[in-house]
Amino acid sequence: MTMSSKAVFITTGLGVQVALPHLLDAEQFGRYSTVAAVTAIITNTLVAATIQTVSRRVVGDESRADHAQREGLVMGAALAACLGGGFATVSPWLAERWQGDASLTPLFVCAAVVMASYALYAAQIGAVNGRRRFAQQARFDMGFALLRPIGIVVGAALGAAGGALLGFALAAVVICAVAFGILGAGRGTSAVDRRAWLRFFLPVAVYHACLNAILQIDQPLLRATVADLAAASGQVAAEATALASRTAGFYRAAQTFAFVPYQLIVAVTFVVFPTVARATHEGDADALRRAVRGAMRFSLLVLLAMAAPIAGASDGVMRIAYPEEYLAGAPALGVLALGLVPFSMFAIGAAVLAGAGRERAAAGLSAFALLLVVAGNLLAVRAVGLGPSSIVAAAIATSVGATVALVGTVAVLRALVGSVMPWGSVARAGLSACIGWAVAHVVPHDSRIQALVACAVGCAAYLGGLVLLREVGAREFELMRRVLSARRPR
Repeated sequence: MTMSSKAVFITTGLGVQVALPHLLDAEQFGRYSTVAAVTAIITNTLVAATIQTVSRRVVGDESRADHAQREGLVMGAALAACLGGGFATVSPWLAERWQGDASLTPLFVCAAVVMASYALYAAQIGAVNGRRRFAQQARFDMGFALLRPIGIVVGAALGAAGGALLGFALAAVVICAVAFGILGAGRGTSAVDRRAWLRFFLPVAVYHACLNAILQIDQPLLRATVADLAAASGQVAAEATALASRTAGFYRAAQTFAFVPYQLIVAVTFVVFPTVARATHEGDADALRRAVRGAMRFSLLVLLAMAAPIAGASDGVMRIAYPEEYLAGAPALGVLALGLVPFSMFAIGAAVLAGAGRERAAAGLSAFALLLVVAGNLLAVRAVGLGPSSIVAAAIATSVGATVALVGTVAVLRALVGSVMPWGSVARAGLSACIGWAVAHVVPHDSRIQALVACAVGCAAYLGGLVLLREVGAREFELMRRVLSARRPR
């Protein structure tokens, strides 16, 4: 049921990104997407770090479960006040000074409500997780996965970008209230050990914050830079912010499809993390090396099977879900689809490092990668200036930052386990990907049906190349079976 809830979450999240451009124009979609991207960086970090921290303090001592739940809620309330309250306070600055659009202030305030609600909700789910009540956790996850898109879509239909964020905030408040109604607030008279709680929470939070920011920060950076450049070129404020929002909307539409391979392959971490942790604990260097090489190779093969056809038929892929004006984002999709392959590989490598007890190395590499992505986006977009090339520059900067991060991760892994990747496999996969890209590119994709056919044919050409080069076999099919049936480690 855990994997079912994740599938529902991914499907509904993708559904929202596809539905909103049909309810909002590109400018309103860009406004919503910019605030949603910033929100996602913080809420995804809160959820991952809080659940792991609370669960860790429950596991192994069921008698402390109620106290750990109460402790998590106390710390969650502090985080809600600091993050939610602090974010609401700086919302005018974020809107006017960073994004150059004071009208975004109420949208950022709605985001602050979402963050505060998530901080409390994640503490409740962490206690459920620590008690190993996975079915109950899955029900909460599926419930929110359905409630959130309803709130966003209905809000967008009634009130454009602001309505969508308000619907999101209301959904977050409702699920938080439901969690309190069902789970209570925990019990316990022992003092809250804030230092012990933060000692585990902070390193996990830093890692997840950097990872999520690498994935999301380029879109709000693009909008802010375009708004600044437009204002500097002499455009009036309304024109500058409208151009920036449209550009951000086109870029976000491209990101939606580029994210799909990463969202699907992340299940590999559910398999590799416990395998690496077990091999490290047992001191089995050979098992550790096999796990790392197998996970990295398998991930590369699967990622390219999706990314190469999407990149090759990028304009047709955009036609599958979006109105014609969103074809402006197709060049960015062509870059991002392939650029997120190294990011996905980096994320898997970082999970390997964490499983091997190298959490600080994973966090350090993530912070370095984030610095590269931020600096690259700021420099690249300003270098090319206004125009269609600005979204391509952002995509290239993000892709380069992710690639450098992957190189660093591979270097650290080599020092840990020796050989990380069979380089012959990299060469054969790369050649097959070129074939898949080329076939998808030349097959007509001027309509939705043609685009789907082009992607399917491109994927088949890629797989055919792997078969002809004798790169795939029974091992890959077995690992695929394990990934599809994987359960998230608790």
